[in-house]
Amino acid sequence: MPQVDLTIENKAFPDVRQELNATILALLTDNSGATAPPVTQPYMKWADTANMQLKVRSPDNLSWVTVARLNQAFFGILPADIGALTASLNFSDIGNRETAKANLGISSGTRNRIINGDFRVNQRGSSSYNFANNVYTLDRWVQTLSADGGTLASGNITRQNFTAGATVVDGEPESFLRITNTTQGTSLGVNSFHSIGQAIEDVRLLSGQRVTISFWAQTTITGKTLGVELLQNFGAGGSAITNVGGQTFALSGTWQRFSFSLNVPSLSGKTLGTSHHTFLNFFAQAGSGFTSRFGTFGWQGVGDINVANVQVEVSPFVTAFERRTIADELALCQRYYEEVQIILGATTPGATGYFHQIYFKQNKRVAPTSAVKTLNSSSNFTIDSFTAFVPTCVLSCTIPASGAYSANALISFNAEM
Repeated sequence: MPQVDLTIENKAFPDVRQELNATILALLTDNSGATAPPVTQPYMKWADTANMQLKVRSPDNLSWVTVARLNQAFFGILPADIGALTASLNFSDIGNRETAKANLGISSGTRNRIINGDFRVNQRGSSSYNFANNVYTLDRWVQTLSADGGTLASGNITRQNFTAGATVVDGEPESFLRITNTTQGTSLGVNSFHSIGQAIEDVRLLSGQRVTISFWAQTTITGKTLGVELLQNFGAGGSAITNVGGQTFALSGTWQRFSFSLNVPSLSGKTLGTSHHTFLNFFAQAGSGFTSRFGTFGWQGVGDINVANVQVEVSPFVTAFERRTIADELALCQRYYEEVQIILGATTPGATGYFHQIYFKQNKRVAPTSAVKTLNSSSNFTIDSFTAFVPTCVLSCTIPASGAYSANALISFNAEM
């Protein structure tokens, strides 16, 4: 169908009639076409025939918001079986309900199952995290890597900020994650890989449902491939890990949004152990041992791989990135990791034993591993041990039999998966 600029110019009669007819037809067909209309206005509609999506222009006229599917019953908003819609408007399928809420602009704060998907929270505080296996970086994001007999690439992971007002990524996010390699490694084995990912607590959360994974990415490495994979991990003592599925994506020097959908298997016949979860992984490099899973590729050069606005949602198609408030995002992160500054000082009343209790800002997933991260100062004061629980931790300390004591320390509490 025609897409026009919706402007009737001052022309001779036959030309004016043609423009009127073309404009009316464009309006009647919701500006349908494989590419966006040439001129946009806030709240205008576009039937995107390339992706079979109905889109509405954002109020600021900067982006398109997907509101429905053109090739699904009830536009993908209601269940295909309308009988499942009860008098109280409860949907039989949670995926359809969450999709409908997202498309109507209603956010429960839990549609995106990824925590810190926009990389704003960095409680560990480092400005740069060197490549290393099983090391956490920005909150909830952990590196896993192996050279499989070779030598690993060198580099680091950092948090970068977008320029205020930049529109290269929808929604004007504040920050993004950058993977920078300065070498490509040598003699990497067939099972070598370099990845960063996140565990989504409770494998039951996504099981048996249609899930869509989306993210924005950009690179300075010519021809760079990025692999993405979803796994079901049934925990210690549980069934073997299930590879749900994955894909590779060709990145470029321009920010692009990528997405794919897959069916997560049910838990039928599975045994759940402790700390079970679903794991999302981004691969910067993968040996030939990963060919059957999603593909194989090297670093393909040195430079930056940038990732922003990562989302995993129960939905048959991609929706706008759900951005929670920074207070909510931080609280979600602190279920898994928290740092507490203690400043103590007093004159000993005569005893040498001292206990100090710390109450966490958020209850932890499990009793956390505790450690003194930074000891800024200490005088006649020693932390002997930690006794951690889900809501609190008790420090057992030694102080002098008489005289003053003081301490200033930063303590970390880790309850990651």
